[in-house]
Amino acid sequence: MDKTLQMRSSSYAEPSLRPEQRFCTASVRTSCGTSIIAPRAADLNAAYRRDGLARARWHLTGVEVFLAVVFILVLTVAWRHGLSQSPWATGVKEVADTTAVTPPQVSKAVDTQPLGGVVPSLSAMTDLAADYGKPPSISAEQRRLIDFIVQRYRATSDVVHDIVSEAYVIASEQKIDPLLILAMVAVESQFDPFAQSPRGAQGLMQILTRVHVARFEQLGGVAAVFDPVTNLRVGVGILKEYLGRDGNIEQALKTYVGAANLPSDHGYGQRVMLARSKLEEAAKSPGR
Repeated sequence: MDKTLQMRSSSYAEPSLRPEQRFCTASVRTSCGTSIIAPRAADLNAAYRRDGLARARWHLTGVEVFLAVVFILVLTVAWRHGLSQSPWATGVKEVADTTAVTPPQVSKAVDTQPLGGVVPSLSAMTDLAADYGKPPSISAEQRRLIDFIVQRYRATSDVVHDIVSEAYVIASEQKIDPLLILAMVAVESQFDPFAQSPRGAQGLMQILTRVHVARFEQLGGVAAVFDPVTNLRVGVGILKEYLGRDGNIEQALKTYVGAANLPSDHGYGQRVMLARSKLEEAAKSPGR
């Protein structure tokens, strides 16, 4: 009986182990188990990564396909709505065209285009942009006046250019000598648009806004007195009124300077006429 139990118990006993295997058993096979589990875990991780990469590639391909489909749809709709008639499409052909289009022709072509019609060509739009903002053409006489005024009064060329050209336009409208207008500007402000006197006169023609406030109502208010064009128009309007009322330049100038009821204008009229003479000489002298 004891021998039978001993044989059964020996059948359940661990087989003979080497020392390193006994150590593995004693330590609950922690180190040995790692050597067995690690390769299996590495295989599982590699499989998981391959599966994730495959899914990522599938998603990336799907996004690209979606974007391509959307792009094709947009191009199709744009072409059906007249992409071929857009300025980008027609402009490429027009750039190669060497035929020049003059500004009046361009203006007429643009004005006669029906609503919703073909957009003007790129060359036409380029010519319009080149002409936009250019100063109005001036005569040789006006050019000589500009050079003389800039040199004598140390004024800015661009400002003088605008003053001279506008003075000629207003003089033509009001039937007044343009040199008289420029002579008054020379005496009043020496071509300084921001000139102010102690009495409150302002701008190129030294207008008293508190007296002539009504003349600025349709021009943006009295703050526009420092605008050269506005100041010239208001000042010439005042002079035109005085010329019609007084009948001669000397008396009109005397009234303009505020000396209508005084025995003398303190030489204001003479200074204006002298300045006009010098301007006339400069305008007629081709050597300047």
